[in-house]
Amino acid sequence: MSQSTMCARIGLSALLLMTIFGCTTLHSTDSDLSLNCDSDASMQFERGRPNVVIDGIGWVFGIPSRIALWNWDVENHNISADTEFRLEEYVADNNLHDVKVRLNQYDPGGEWRRLTTNHRVSPGWRYTVGTVSLVGYTLLPGRLFGNDAYNPFTNTIYVYSDVPAIGMVEAGYAKDVHQRSYPGTYAVSQLIPGFNLSHETLATRDVINYVSDRGEVDQQRETINVLHPRYGLVFGSAVESYLPAGGVIELGGLLAGHATGRFKTRRLSAEIADSEAMEAPATSPILAVGHEEFAPTALDSASRSNENGSE
Repeated sequence: MSQSTMCARIGLSALLLMTIFGCTTLHSTDSDLSLNCDSDASMQFERGRPNVVIDGIGWVFGIPSRIALWNWDVENHNISADTEFRLEEYVADNNLHDVKVRLNQYDPGGEWRRLTTNHRVSPGWRYTVGTVSLVGYTLLPGRLFGNDAYNPFTNTIYVYSDVPAIGMVEAGYAKDVHQRSYPGTYAVSQLIPGFNLSHETLATRDVINYVSDRGEVDQQRETINVLHPRYGLVFGSAVESYLPAGGVIELGGLLAGHATGRFKTRRLSAEIADSEAMEAPATSPILAVGHEEFAPTALDSASRSNENGSE
């Protein structure tokens, strides 16, 4: 990142810090639309208060990601109730009861508090690497610059995309971390290019299988079409960290992901069509007599032949 780009981002971050929306939350299931200036630590899912200016700037910063994944709901900073519902289901089904999920919300105060109370990770990792991660969160907030992510040091998921699969894959990373004997050490290892493919592979596979098991075809298609290129991009980026190629490998991984995703969804459509064809009942000629319907049988044909012969 160039110095001018960094300065521009920090300047925009200062604008964000001067607004009051960061600490404001609105739980989506609450019918009372009143806004509070303090986040409620007891709520697992929290929403940032809508802000046309800040969210508009964030939408602009999200354009490259939307083009890369070819989905206009990526990093759009406008999370629908349906996406939240699907995330709630995935989180509940995987027993991630202590994970905080922030939907387009910037709450540095809440995150610094969570850093001190997240006992899943040892203090040594929390107050070193975890502190660095929160400095980045505070100065370059995702509320402006996007980047759906899971922070294992605060045990928080940040969601800025209205795409359930993207939030789910970050929750899948949380699930992976929770299952480790040494979650802090594992989380730090996942910051190393190449090593991060461990959690990316596990989380991506888990989400695709989860959505597939639920049998919602449209959701399966969106999940595959988003997560395949996303994984390809991550893979290409990891390779390019050791073999710099001016973004060529990264682009190649992205395009390969799009290709495999489209192939998978076409095959899914073909399998569904074949399944529906096999389940369709076989039809036979139907003869209507009065108010009754019956199909001609071999016995009927034989009877008619005998009658014709006797005549």
